[in-house]
Amino acid sequence: MKKVRFILIFLLLMACRLGSKFTPSPTPFPPETQPPTSTVPDPTTPVIGILPIFPENSAPCPEFKNGWVAFSPDSLPSRQVYLWVGDKGGGPLVFFWHGAGGSAENARVGLGPLVIEEITAQGGVVASIEADPALSFGEWYLNTTDKLDDLQVADMVVACAVKVKNIDINRIHVAGFSAGGKQAAQMAIRRSNYVASVVLYSGGLFPLQLNPYPPYQNLGNKFASMVFWGGPSDVVLTDNVIAAKDYATFVSANGNPVIMCDHNLGHTIPPEGQASAWRFFQDHPWGVSPEPWSSALPVDIPAYCSWFK
Repeated sequence: MKKVRFILIFLLLMACRLGSKFTPSPTPFPPETQPPTSTVPDPTTPVIGILPIFPENSAPCPEFKNGWVAFSPDSLPSRQVYLWVGDKGGGPLVFFWHGAGGSAENARVGLGPLVIEEITAQGGVVASIEADPALSFGEWYLNTTDKLDDLQVADMVVACAVKVKNIDINRIHVAGFSAGGKQAAQMAIRRSNYVASVVLYSGGLFPLQLNPYPPYQNLGNKFASMVFWGGPSDVVLTDNVIAAKDYATFVSANGNPVIMCDHNLGHTIPPEGQASAWRFFQDHPWGVSPEPWSSALPVDIPAYCSWFK
């Protein structure tokens, strides 16, 4: 049985490396337009009665600067994180997890340059963690094991971003593509003490993960999700339609709202995905209630998106 599992995991990794097409448009907005703005009156004010809970960090925080920055969490080797940092502080913190065989710098395309510019203009931080070179199989530990090393790095980024850049604690968001989309799903659930909302591209939950249905850190945080996949051809060993629907079924059972978006372009991020993700994050801070899109999705959200039922 262990041998069969090893072979399945190996095939998954090889397929991800050969099959992932990270080809979203590098310019998600026409030059004359800007990223969409929020319709929530005051997205920085929490609505539910509990505040985000942040991890403790005793390790020294590094300087927050644009480019590669080393983070050294307690009891773990140093890890490289690519940062885009706003000057004034006080803005959102957005994580991006890259796909198999990719790089942390893929956040430039995964989120889009104008979205990153908008985040940093608000005094925010974009953080994209580089995969651990010591990991033999899988891009992220939770793709194939139950180790939390990658999330411990994220925890340190959060703790230090709060301390050093005074980020808005109600606006911590997560996105990821492919293997990174599976990692983003795990982070949203396992770090629901502080994640406000999540966007998955060809991500979700899938049975080859050691624990495909992870434990919630905070069942009371009804964080919202926006889940993209590329139709029946979005298969890299794992069927990403199934992964998306398994995730939606799992989190919606906890009362978490989920928007499902089938762009039908295969294993990629659609050109309109970055703008939609940013609009979604702006309108879904920590604990927002009532759901701001419950009556109708905004007109700038793709028509192929709808609420999961």
